[in-house]
Amino acid sequence: MSTLDKQFRDSSCLCSNTTARNPTNSFLFPQKGDQKGKEEVDTLLSEALNGLTFEERQMHQEVVHGVEDKIAEEEIFIKTRLKELDETLLLIKAGSNYQAAKTMNREYVTARSLRLMFLRANRYDSKAAAHQMLSFFDAKQRLFGMDKLAKDITVEDLDDDDLECLRSGFLQLAGRDSADRQVMFELPGLRVAKTLLNELRARYYIMMSVVESERNQLRGHIGVCWTIGEYREKQIGHPENIELVAAIPIHCSAVHFCTDEIGKYVICKMLVKAMSNQFRVRFTPHFGSHLECSYRLCTYGIATAMLPFTSGTNQVILDYHNNWVLSRLAKQDKSKPALFRSLPPPLRVPITETRDADVLFNSGEKSCNAGNERLRALVKSLIPQYTSGTNDKKKVIVDGLIDDVIGNEGGRFLKKQNGPSDGWEELRPEQSRAKVTQMFRNLKRQSSTRKSITDGIPISDEPHPDDVVFGNLQRSRGSEFLQQLITDRSKVYDTLDRGMKIKVVEEIARRIKDKGVRFLQAIPESGGWVEVSNDDACKRISKYFRNKRRSIKRG
Repeated sequence: MSTLDKQFRDSSCLCSNTTARNPTNSFLFPQKGDQKGKEEVDTLLSEALNGLTFEERQMHQEVVHGVEDKIAEEEIFIKTRLKELDETLLLIKAGSNYQAAKTMNREYVTARSLRLMFLRANRYDSKAAAHQMLSFFDAKQRLFGMDKLAKDITVEDLDDDDLECLRSGFLQLAGRDSADRQVMFELPGLRVAKTLLNELRARYYIMMSVVESERNQLRGHIGVCWTIGEYREKQIGHPENIELVAAIPIHCSAVHFCTDEIGKYVICKMLVKAMSNQFRVRFTPHFGSHLECSYRLCTYGIATAMLPFTSGTNQVILDYHNNWVLSRLAKQDKSKPALFRSLPPPLRVPITETRDADVLFNSGEKSCNAGNERLRALVKSLIPQYTSGTNDKKKVIVDGLIDDVIGNEGGRFLKKQNGPSDGWEELRPEQSRAKVTQMFRNLKRQSSTRKSITDGIPISDEPHPDDVVFGNLQRSRGSEFLQQLITDRSKVYDTLDRGMKIKVVEEIARRIKDKGVRFLQAIPESGGWVEVSNDDACKRISKYFRNKRRSIKRG
């Protein structure tokens, strides 16, 4: 059993013993001694720091404040740790749900990607990773049964009550901190689960959606529990929730507990006492108002703007979370249409303040927002895989980028509203998908244009009126003639097989060339032109036909 798993299990046992039947229990009903209890919590945390060496204390403080070095994995090291993990599992797996899952689907259970999740979650402690794997499959079996033990859990595996709990917003993703770690924000007062099982299944699904990202596996996550005002815990936390969190393969870098109720702060005393010194130094309770706790989180790299509240108030905003739920449902082909329709459309919510992580679309204008710059860089890095991939592969790449912006970055896809308003509206998942897909097409076209310029023959004179000029907003007479030829032949062209389409394109290019017309490409940087090859001209003409077909379908 891993250290982290053990400390959570120990603390969960302690929590279960405090299920109050005595109304005078001071942990539930604050008494005069609460201030003393608060001081004891602070003392325990201070002693935990003092009990470490200077180097250990420095390391843990860097982790909590998000300034530690990023992990660089070396293949030899990883192979060694994977081998150690397999050897440990061989010794402890007998009679476990892990062994049962391996019998059912060996490929799934022994996949390198799955085993790496557990190694990364335990910072490459092979023995701890092995014990967590066993805990993970035990938890999975209890929540979803044996028939789903050896498969990924998707939306289809959640029932309507699970989904209602999922959409409640009791646990949601709130962007990334200054150290690029996913922030998981919990609002206990929003719990609406009909049964504990519903809540556990929803929590499992949300946390595993975070683990899907290799980036999150490497960087870990930050937990924030917000029990301020109406979001205070309505009941004692269930130990099963703590056990489940310990079983999920993602590294917890730090936990922040925010409360405005002194009695809740004192509850921390139970948890802190059950923690090891190594984890105790990463647990930070904050006592104060909404504003005070927000400011304190800022000092740990968690920006106020990413918290799911109306600016300056303790009023929660669920629009971002609803959009995340919509994106997950859309990714699963809207397998739960009733819930999909019941969620409020995010685009109806007026947005006046944008975030750095948002991707902004403003009537064709290029945005320099950090979210746009980052998405453009990701699209550029993935263009080889996208170009060579099948349609299904392209969809996976696009959906992955959307999930990264929404689920990992805390961003939104926003479009400038029409009219006098300066506000923004949030795009639906299918609109976001269309926008990202178009970004790939545009980049591919730009790459093709650059190649045309490189391979083309520079001309010294100005284009003639009858020349066909690509990449020029002012259409020449020759360009208009080409468009007319395409319009006249588009219906017939769409009915032909590929071989005949090529002949039609070559015939159009030959007919234009026979008139002494050149195919030219504008060079934006210099303002000049190059004459493109016949093959390149044919590719452009074929693309014009495809664009014509798309415009007819849209019309």
